[in-house]
Amino acid sequence: MKQKHLSRYSEHLPDEFSIRHKISEETEKKNFHLHEQLEIIYPLSSNLYCRYEDGALQVPAGAFLLLGRMNLHYLYKDGPGMCDRYVLYFSPNYISGLSTDRTDLLHCFSGFDSKPVLLTVPESDLTNTQQLITDMEAAHEGSDYGSDLLVKLRLGELLIRIGRLYAQQKIAPGPSLTAETDGSASAHLTYDICDYIAQHCAEPLTAESIARTFFISRTMLYRIFSETAGMSPGDYILRLRITRAKDLLLNTDLSAEIIGGRVGYPNLSSFSRMFRAQTGCSPQQFRHSMH
Repeated sequence: MKQKHLSRYSEHLPDEFSIRHKISEETEKKNFHLHEQLEIIYPLSSNLYCRYEDGALQVPAGAFLLLGRMNLHYLYKDGPGMCDRYVLYFSPNYISGLSTDRTDLLHCFSGFDSKPVLLTVPESDLTNTQQLITDMEAAHEGSDYGSDLLVKLRLGELLIRIGRLYAQQKIAPGPSLTAETDGSASAHLTYDICDYIAQHCAEPLTAESIARTFFISRTMLYRIFSETAGMSPGDYILRLRITRAKDLLLNTDLSAEIIGGRVGYPNLSSFSRMFRAQTGCSPQQFRHSMH
């Protein structure tokens, strides 16, 4: 990786849901970072860019940028004028109850890829999309009876729109979910397991221990991860640990040994060996190369 970051930054977000309309001369976050939440960026100006591990994307006005747990990223402005965008994030559990066997609202976030998803809204839908986001923001700021439920309903409608765009525009979609595999149930269970892995990342984790925790067989665990995430549970744990380690290397002064312990490696040698195998460099080299 050759990209440079500009300043250290560690973001702390509320647990469930937030939507903010931001208009500024510059974006305030200029260092690679992660979120536990799922994030949707919707720019109204055409000067917003997203840097991710292997490149950068221009995020045009009237497009959705989807950021998941594996997306080490930062946003920056390039061009004249104010940077105008909506920033929305939420935990998977906040909305998962609205999904059904036919409609998995979070499927467009389930690729578990390091590259964010960028989806363009057709010109004919721009006005309705803008109104939906504005209505969601108003409901979130309101205190009237039912306003909390309206937020979830508006978010569900937005995710349906995004899901349809994803199906139309995604060139290489992730594994599809079918009725034969009880798609929504598999997806929900996978998200719950991912939450569990995220919360226990520093602890010893194996497919067997995770399967016992969720009262399923090891075979079923591998099946639903393959269907939903396109990888094994072990691969997901490894990728999450290395991505979190990158975040800590860039956003803290902690030693590599302490960081390794925080992401589940009992000693520096095992952490360094695994980190090098995944990135081609040592933790120290990665930290220095990004400065």
